[in-house]
Amino acid sequence: MPKKEKILVKAKPQKTDKQLTDEIDKIIEVAEGQNLALGKILQEERKKMNNSLTTKILFIIVLLLTIQSEIGLCQTVHAIIVGANSDNDRILSEGLTVDLEGINEELALIEQNTKLEIRTYDFTGHNFENENLRNTIKNINCNNDDVIFFYYTGHGFRYSNQRDQWPTLAVGYHIHSMMEAYQQSISLNDIITTLKNKNARLIICLVDCCNSDVAFEAPIIEEFKGQVNLSFSIRNPERFKELYENSTGIIIASSSIPGQVSKCNPKLGSYFTSSFVEVHKELTSISNNSNWEDMIRKVKDRTERLAEINDFTQTPQFQNS
Repeated sequence: MPKKEKILVKAKPQKTDKQLTDEIDKIIEVAEGQNLALGKILQEERKKMNNSLTTKILFIIVLLLTIQSEIGLCQTVHAIIVGANSDNDRILSEGLTVDLEGINEELALIEQNTKLEIRTYDFTGHNFENENLRNTIKNINCNNDDVIFFYYTGHGFRYSNQRDQWPTLAVGYHIHSMMEAYQQSISLNDIITTLKNKNARLIICLVDCCNSDVAFEAPIIEEFKGQVNLSFSIRNPERFKELYENSTGIIIASSSIPGQVSKCNPKLGSYFTSSFVEVHKELTSISNNSNWEDMIRKVKDRTERLAEINDFTQTPQFQNS
């Protein structure tokens, strides 16, 4: 009978007292990088810890569980805000500034009423530039429980041979020819494709611009009938939570279907953006519940009504998946 071979298993050496201490310090350092307040609390608890190996091992376990629990709750909304509000056209610039102010106010309220942290990537004013926007969209890093909120207000157009339904964004101020439009344009379809690859829990993509053949004059209405900015003093955190913490999927919207322009007013902003802001106020305050299906339906209806009152046709388009 052949002899059985003995298999020797070497036990891993126990970590030394110093190694455990160093490991605790490294974990706390990581916690501080993610959440400064949490890091300070852990530092205080570290000072109270005695020097026995058992206590240090238990402290490491508690540290890891605490960090997983606390930091795990702090998801990020990556807000990519793009706006041509320093355009040479003063009236257009004023209207787009109103758009941006409305969107930024709602983003601030999202942060106040949820456990989400807003991280803004600003491409407005003098930052309204094509290459940096492309690089940011390409290189943005997010976790699978994060939210991406992309918003654009400015000029848009579509090429004569363009097949997809979404507009092309004219990201740049000095566009006076087809060549310049081509050089400074970014396809919304390409942006959508790139953002989908980020594997965020929720992607919201809102674009307010024309979706028609190239025109170098902004579609502005001096007098804007039927538009009222509503005031809701009390917002409901549960409604924000339903929209941004509990929702998953991809919501894509542009202010007009192919062949249409999108209108703007210097005092009240754009039809579509103002409709989104006002519906967002409504759904996060007086509604019994909030969801993106209702948001889409109400924004579309409100935009179409505003256009009709002003003897115009503008039909927003949405995709929800």
